[in-house]
Amino acid sequence: MTDRKQIGLFGGTFDPPTMAHLLVAEWVMDVLNLSEVWWMPAWVNPLKQDQKATDPNLRLKMLQQSLNEHSQFVVRDDEVMRSGPSYTIDTIRDLQKQNPTLDFTLILGADSVANFTRWKEHVEIVKRVGIAVVVRPGWDIGEIPQHLHEKIQTVEFPPLPISSTLVRERIAEGKTVRFLVPETTREFIQAHGLYR
Repeated sequence: MTDRKQIGLFGGTFDPPTMAHLLVAEWVMDVLNLSEVWWMPAWVNPLKQDQKATDPNLRLKMLQQSLNEHSQFVVRDDEVMRSGPSYTIDTIRDLQKQNPTLDFTLILGADSVANFTRWKEHVEIVKRVGIAVVVRPGWDIGEIPQHLHEKIQTVEFPPLPISSTLVRERIAEGKTVRFLVPETTREFIQAHGLYR
């Protein structure tokens, strides 16, 4: 058993952050006994460079507002400040250099792990940090590449039909997103006229 502080790394576009994002982070923090979850909004996802996203600095501010009342959620601006495609391995190297006494666990959704072998230096990522994959109950581990099976922990999480895509679509259709996103996020979206 190590006395080193355990930190979860939760990356993504967060366009916008939803209640599902918050619940996943809280759930994983509890199950894995993490000290904190560091939220790492991407400048741009390297695998989704063709998809239009809200300005990274606006997404960063929206996330900060959404999480400012949770002392164990820390919003990091590393990838936004670096700009360009946000490669996880670069972020991990920087964080480990800056924080040599911390241990990190990368929090992934089942959809992300399915594409994990396409990530830059994915083998090096697995060598450097723990991997926690958030899955629905009954999920088949066979969906994970074989060479990763012994390297990851799965965390079962009840399915929630809430996504950033759903939120953007509802706003574009003039529908309410109350209770799908934190209230501060809803107010931020409204104030900045996002997703219309």
